[in-house]
Amino acid sequence: MKIIEFFKRKNILVSFLIITLITFVLTYYQIRYKAVFVYNDTAFHYNRYFDIFQQLKTGNFSYFQTNYGFSQSGRIINAVYGPGFAYLNGLLLLLCKNWFIYQIITTFLLNYLAGYGYLYLCRKIKVKYLYAYVTLPLFLLGGYFPTWIQGNTLMSWGQALCPWIIAEGINFIVKNPSKLSYFKLGIWMAVVAQVHNLTLLMLGPVLLYFAIIGFVKHKNKLVLVKKIGVNIGIFILLSLNVIGGIIVLFNNKIALPVGVALNEHVLHFSSWDYSITNFSRP
Repeated sequence: MKIIEFFKRKNILVSFLIITLITFVLTYYQIRYKAVFVYNDTAFHYNRYFDIFQQLKTGNFSYFQTNYGFSQSGRIINAVYGPGFAYLNGLLLLLCKNWFIYQIITTFLLNYLAGYGYLYLCRKIKVKYLYAYVTLPLFLLGGYFPTWIQGNTLMSWGQALCPWIIAEGINFIVKNPSKLSYFKLGIWMAVVAQVHNLTLLMLGPVLLYFAIIGFVKHKNKLVLVKKIGVNIGIFILLSLNVIGGIIVLFNNKIALPVGVALNEHVLHFSSWDYSITNFSRP
């Protein structure tokens, strides 16, 4: 009982220490050898952030076209793919001054965002403090979180935002509709729109699931629908830059997106090819 009471009283400090320790273990060798990791998505995303870095440094802003990137210059990326997050990372790079410090700082920030989100969700579903802390390392060491260190995959930041969003979705079920926020979920979803498009698409059906259960469970359905509608309106309002960028891009004849043959990227059966898109027959 004393251990549980200690966690309850010192939960903010304990959370900080656990998350910091886990992140330090993950980044120890990188810090020791002052290494900069370059993996799968590094060139793509770092190109976007470096372009914003140069825009902030020179004062020559270009919302659509990439002009300063070291790869894929001249393309339209940031306007339709996490523009707010791109500018935030460009500013962070400007403050860090090099990629090494940037990688270390972003790894810690990612784990703080994910870790505190996980603990917040645990409190929402009434998980005991001790169990939440015991399972916290499993959460931070699984899924897409390590891929930020191993490959700068942006899905890791989308996953870090998921606990905060799901906690708001649970409110549709556990809270009386009259006590639901008019804006909190809308703001969180707008944040996701500024970070990662695929995460936004994945969270949509999840929130719809919670909304349907809440609609069936609660009697004052009109209040629930009203508050969901206002949150959707706030989300759209705060995401107009993303929506507008997509509309502009898909309604012009100059900068059309490159077509992708999806059938070339699915799993095939083959007796001779051992690539990741082929499953060899005996």
